[in-house]
Amino acid sequence: DLKKRVGIDRCHGTWNRYYKSIDHLRTFMRKEYNVSDMPLAELEQSFIEQYHVYLKSDLGLKPTTVSGYLKCLKYVVKIAFNNGWMPRNPFSLYQYTAPNPERSFLTEDELRRMMTTELRYKRQDYNRDMFLFSCFTGICYADMASLTYDRIEQDAQGEWWISGNRQKTETRYVVKLLPYALFILNKYRGLTGDGRVFAMSTLDSIDDSLKNIARECGIDKQLSFHLARHTYATTICLSNGVSLETLSKMLGHKQITTTQIYAKVTQPMIDREVTMLREKLAMKFSV
Repeated sequence: DLKKRVGIDRCHGTWNRYYKSIDHLRTFMRKEYNVSDMPLAELEQSFIEQYHVYLKSDLGLKPTTVSGYLKCLKYVVKIAFNNGWMPRNPFSLYQYTAPNPERSFLTEDELRRMMTTELRYKRQDYNRDMFLFSCFTGICYADMASLTYDRIEQDAQGEWWISGNRQKTETRYVVKLLPYALFILNKYRGLTGDGRVFAMSTLDSIDDSLKNIARECGIDKQLSFHLARHTYATTICLSNGVSLETLSKMLGHKQITTTQIYAKVTQPMIDREVTMLREKLAMKFSV
């Protein structure tokens, strides 16, 4: 039961995606087949093709969203086929290319504004700190909400580390705490009283708060914990010379190909690397 696994090894976003996927499937079947359900064994490739068109054209969903719903159906079909409940896998011959989404992130200037703008309410301050902690650690909402102090350790050199397994993938991640993340950690240390590091509101509640925070900080982007994680990957790590291999370990990715999605060349990266190139060449070639 997926719902029972939420907060253990699955995040709430995964549950929501499957729940919405069921709604879309039922609406599609009523429209195309005049039924609200059908045996999995009767699924044909034509069903998947029609469902794909329905999501893309009738609902007008973005390619990445369409891909997400198709993956939900594909996963269920795979389980049914592997358990012998279906005579064939209709996805075996159906090919679709999931697009790489454009990863939005905060620039250094936007990050500074987030850190320094005075906000009107304490709740806004708290939600901003939760967002910024994610920006400086790359830890997602679900893993932050379940983070406990026994996951935080100090090494022999006095540096602090967070380690654990991601709820979404069960992959291990290891993050060294940067000064600003440590500042936020110490700011709220011991306030929950139950071993959790942060007493976080629901994701929907924080997302609503972040809309107002973005407006007050003069940031024209839709703030979310996904964007915070992308900010850590791009602005904090890659733009400052952290390798993809190291970043992949810190983000808890199973494969480095997932991390490569973040490998977007930014202006500061070009400036830094060309400056380094110029200095190296100056020692070899004189004008």
